[in-house]
Amino acid sequence: MSCLLLQCIRQVDADTLSALTPRLIDLIKYSVGLGTKVGVANVITSICIQCSLDDVQPHAGQLNMISIYTGAHCNHRFSL
Repeated sequence: MSCLLLQCIRQVDADTLSALTPRLIDLIKYSVGLGTKVGVANVITSICIQCSLDDVQPHAGQLNMISIYTGAHCNHRFSL
């Protein structure tokens, strides 16, 4: 499954990324399981690595904010 996702990520361009970013954000915000959040975070990381800087830069703020939101949202369960 992950190999298939990586092959699909290679085809992502600026237009696709514009449509994909809000869906990834919603998926991280409203998913219940930790596995889903980790999987989406892995996809976001792969997109940032595979896509050009010009394609990712307009969405970098949103993707960064959702990673901070998710980290803060999950860390309160494990804080000492």
